Amino acid sequence: MKMKQNLFVLPVLGLLLMLCQGCSEDKEENPPAPESPSITVESEEDIPVFDTAGGTLALTFTTTSDWTASVDGAASGWLSVSPASGEAGTHTLSLVTTANDSYDERNASVTITSGSVKKTITVTQKQKDALILTSNKVELEAEGGDFSIELQANVEVTYEIESGAQTWLTPVARSRGLTSSFLAFHAEANEEAEARQAVIKLAGGNGLTEEVTVYQIGTGPALVLSQSEYIVSSAGETIQVELRSNTAYEIEMPGVDWLRKNSSRSLSTYTHYFIVDPNETYDARSAVIRFIDRENGIEQTVTVTQMQRDAIVVAQNVYQIGVEGGALDFAVQANVDFTVSTNADWITQVETRGLTERMLCFDVAPNEGEEMREAAITLESGSATQIIKVQQFGKTEEPFIELSLQEYKAGNAGGTFQIDVRTNIEYQVMMPDESWIIETMYDGSTHFFEVLLNDTYDARTAEIRFVNTEKGIEKTVTVTQEALYDILIEQSSYEIGAEGGVLDLPLQANMDFEVTTSEDWITQISARGLTEQVLHFNVEENPQVKERTAIITISSPNVTHEIQVVQRGKAPTLKIISAPQELDNKEQEFIIVTESEVEYWDVSQDAYWIQLRDIFTEESEGTYITTYKFNAESNASSDVRSGQITFSIYHNGYTVREVVTILQRGDVSVKPGIDDMPTEEW
Repeated sequence: MKMKQNLFVLPVLGLLLMLCQGCSEDKEENPPAPESPSITVESEEDIPVFDTAGGTLALTFTTTSDWTASVDGAASGWLSVSPASGEAGTHTLSLVTTANDSYDERNASVTITSGSVKKTITVTQKQKDALILTSNKVELEAEGGDFSIELQANVEVTYEIESGAQTWLTPVARSRGLTSSFLAFHAEANEEAEARQAVIKLAGGNGLTEEVTVYQIGTGPALVLSQSEYIVSSAGETIQVELRSNTAYEIEMPGVDWLRKNSSRSLSTYTHYFIVDPNETYDARSAVIRFIDRENGIEQTVTVTQMQRDAIVVAQNVYQIGVEGGALDFAVQANVDFTVSTNADWITQVETRGLTERMLCFDVAPNEGEEMREAAITLESGSATQIIKVQQFGKTEEPFIELSLQEYKAGNAGGTFQIDVRTNIEYQVMMPDESWIIETMYDGSTHFFEVLLNDTYDARTAEIRFVNTEKGIEKTVTVTQEALYDILIEQSSYEIGAEGGVLDLPLQANMDFEVTTSEDWITQISARGLTEQVLHFNVEENPQVKERTAIITISSPNVTHEIQVVQRGKAPTLKIISAPQELDNKEQEFIIVTESEVEYWDVSQDAYWIQLRDIFTEESEGTYITTYKFNAESNASSDVRSGQITFSIYHNGYTVREVVTILQRGDVSVKPGIDDMPTEEW
């Protein structure tokens, strides 16, 4: 019975499978159009803001396709994101920052990319011990309305609206508490064509302060920048420029290679990101970005100033104050903490605050004396020092020019020097009519000069004059440069015969020098004079066959010359120690023995019947004993015959020869032929 039921089910299952397959094929014939890539952030108004301790914040977003997330390179050391990629759907991105131990707020860009769509989120981290604001700016339309400022603080916070804006900007309610708070305000409608702005100052304990700038557009076309000046450290960073506009505009970048646009996006405000590369130089640099509405003739500029590496920057290094004294204020830009000190009690600091750009204020007491006085203000950090001179005129001081230098002496290689000028009148710098001395820079009351290389053999002198023609005052600095000190020799090597003798060495010099020799067989006879002269040396006879070498050294502190003296050895000797006087008529071997101081030899013979067979040489205490083995063929004639063997030595230009004559008797058993007999015996 069970078997019958199973057989009935099988046809039904087959029919269902066919129906499903048919439906699947119908669906494949009409696939839906792919969805366009998109990125939606859950709350684009909530900009991630970290406190100084760092930590983790979550960012929720939705994409319609695969995505990646990245941090701009400048911030990768303190900001990270995870996960870095994923598939389509809703995801939560973890943003993690390290502690910010600096006194500067820092910003970074996190970019989410899905297909061809990108979304950039700005991450901000507050400086140490700071009030934490969601934003330092509020942007309003011309019609105004209510708005709020969110802040976090662990101290009681008070606020103040700048007096000029209290007619159109008013508080709605005062907030309180020590954690998250909202300060509510109301802005009246702006009926003017021009935009307006106001500053709300927040203050907490321990001297903590924050400012919120409120921007309100007018009824006419406007470009409103949230910030018009940025000071960037030498390490570089990405800066965020936000503006509000109700008109079209374009961006004009400066012609520099260290500042470039990164990306732009449009929300309720316009936000632009610019990358500032690291500054590896010791000079600050500045550039201007222009936002231009050409149709309405509106232009706003953003000035980006980048600090030099580990620097304290002031506008000028010297300030002159009247005899009555008063206030001395100057701006300072620094990328390091620094201390302020003065070396005189008549100039005192009034106020010091801030760690980046700030104004230093001093009070200068009246000068009760007759003469000018001078003090120094020192700004110092562990890696940078800046000194500002303050000069105050005396009561009844006569016009004068005082120079820190009256004479400068340069070596022939040249050099740089500076002249500090103390004066209470105007003056002109009169440069000499010489191309080898130039003024390179002027800084307040300090002049910088460079002396170029002197490649001549003569010293030279010039004068720099500081002149006030009206008062008839003139001060002079004399610049003297040494000549190119040298010792000139005609040749660097000499050859002397074995017999020795006198060696004359001509030279020219414009400096004192010493003369030494490396060997005792060559000695100086005399050395006198410092200009053109001839040095005389005595060279002893060379008792050896080998040549020998000595070095004459002529030296001064800056110049050294070495002259090589090569002396030939004496002519070698060649002695015949043993040789046969006469040979019989038979074929035989014979030996000749020679003695010489050199091993080099050459042997030749003029008789065909004498052949050289072998040579043996032994050396003993510099003497070479050479044995030559010869073979003499038999003499088949009845006559005596002779041959000559020549021994030659070629050494150091010398040629020495010795000749040995070999006689061989004839065969007495052979009767001489008629041609061999004397005529009288015929």
